[in-house]
Amino acid sequence: MHRGVYPDPHEHPDGFGFLRSWLTDDEATCGDRQHQLRLFLSRSFGTDPESGGDSVLLDLLEPTEEFAGAVRTAVSCHRFTDELCRTRPQFTPDRISPDRITELLLERWGVRRTDADLHALDRGFSSFADAVEAARPYYPLVRLTPRT
Repeated sequence: MHRGVYPDPHEHPDGFGFLRSWLTDDEATCGDRQHQLRLFLSRSFGTDPESGGDSVLLDLLEPTEEFAGAVRTAVSCHRFTDELCRTRPQFTPDRISPDRITELLLERWGVRRTDADLHALDRGFSSFADAVEAARPYYPLVRLTPRT
């Protein structure tokens, strides 16, 4: 039990109907109650990309090579997008079709559209629409770079 949020799975095996809205079809039928509860806890936590800036967890990540690589990638994407805006005045990230960004995210995440909101929660977004908006400045470079 997690502080009374859900019942003890051993005492109340059928008391988990509330989980269904937090799970994809595959996750709901997997039969692993502990896995389902972990997904529920992480997805219902209520974080968003802006709330992590002062996080202790972020402080722990900063000295890692993975974090430095992510920062370099983000900086490169922003530079590329800024250069596109400078050399092509008709281009702005706001004009990129949300459908194109949606297609890219679904492909990269390997998920169905019906499950996209749940997978966005797994990645710290409050919704898939928020993930699409956050991806705008990164889309031009990511779309042009082959996946390795």
